[in-house]
Amino acid sequence: MPETRKTDFNPKCGDLEWIFSLNQILSICKFADFELFLSKEKIKSSKEIFNGFVFFSKTIARSFLEEMSRGWSFNLKEDLIISRAMNRGIQLSKIKNSCQKTIFLKNLQEIFDKWWNSKTPDDFSNNYNFLLNKIIQPINQVFEENIEVSEQYKNYSKNEIVRRLICNYALVSLHDTDGGFPKGYFFSLSKMNLTDNYLSSIFNGYKISLIYLWKKFLREVDADDTDLLEKIKHSKNWNELDSFFEDINLKFISPIEKDFRLILGLGDYFRIVKSISPKIFDHILFKKPEEPKLSKKENLQQTLLWYPIQALSGSGIFTGVSAFSSVLAGSVRMKQLFKIDEKSLIIRFKHAQKYGNNYSYALLIEAFGTVADYSGWLIFYNCCNDYSGFAGSEHQFAENIINVYKDNNSIKVINYNISLEDFLII
Repeated sequence: MPETRKTDFNPKCGDLEWIFSLNQILSICKFADFELFLSKEKIKSSKEIFNGFVFFSKTIARSFLEEMSRGWSFNLKEDLIISRAMNRGIQLSKIKNSCQKTIFLKNLQEIFDKWWNSKTPDDFSNNYNFLLNKIIQPINQVFEENIEVSEQYKNYSKNEIVRRLICNYALVSLHDTDGGFPKGYFFSLSKMNLTDNYLSSIFNGYKISLIYLWKKFLREVDADDTDLLEKIKHSKNWNELDSFFEDINLKFISPIEKDFRLILGLGDYFRIVKSISPKIFDHILFKKPEEPKLSKKENLQQTLLWYPIQALSGSGIFTGVSAFSSVLAGSVRMKQLFKIDEKSLIIRFKHAQKYGNNYSYALLIEAFGTVADYSGWLIFYNCCNDYSGFAGSEHQFAENIINVYKDNNSIKVINYNISLEDFLII
């Protein structure tokens, strides 16, 4: 019986499968190598071909950003803001620098931006070398040193598995173009901004780049690609390129899936054998960017994690602090009953007045389906103050309840200063 190794980290790393695959594709996005391919295929290099190759590279980079944003194995500290932003499709540039992962992603996107905005092949190559040094090589190092093949795939090398995962990715994310562009272009923290004229202008270079990828990786798995790739080469538009999806699936992908049991999204091909530190990346990726300039409404919505709200007027005694304290107690108790480790989340809104402050409290009511998040905020609006009789005693009672649950580490409290007038904008 093999020895069981004890670890202080989670060896499961399903997120790394696509990251390693995309990193391998990025490693062939060197324009000088692509030009050699063009020469061998007797295809004349041109501005049109270059722009298509840039778009191809940008598609890979945006897929890479998407996978890094959703990954966990690099142990980048993240918070609810970045997690909710991904689900809501908020632009990365609009997200506060509230955690390590957000800062990392912003710097990573800046490196990619400079690369895919290159205007000449020389600039593209120079910016690629920077990318190679800061991103591709560190992840290659993790691939070599920190992971091994899972027990059920021990008959295959790490490189064999990644090459076959690349073929799956190419089919699903690069050949599925029924929307007029490759599905892999999607990045949940960025807008698309693709016009029909632009997509038409780069199509020829993109399809040639796609053939370049297939010949790089299919050749290494002994697939007979010639006839089908010739048809792809002569496709005239995105719809025609998409029409080859099923042919590629049957000829290239199905045999691979049968041989390797590679079922998209259900694999468990690697395991971590040595914890991965964010320090594998250069410090430049953790330099804090400028904070985004947000409107009052954007700032408040981000604090509320873009969840919907339901406000209760504090003018009624039972809908104010009494209701807040009862619902808070119920929220904490529910988490205890179901052994949920996460803290209940409260926002204390302070509204400055002439003689002191009025207060509203928000409590996140969490509700989840199988694949959906139905959570929202219950806001107890303007329910007490710290400068008058009865309203002052209500405030003291609310704060006493909050302190009890803070002391036993059951809640997290966020403070937010805002006028009553501005608070109404939500």
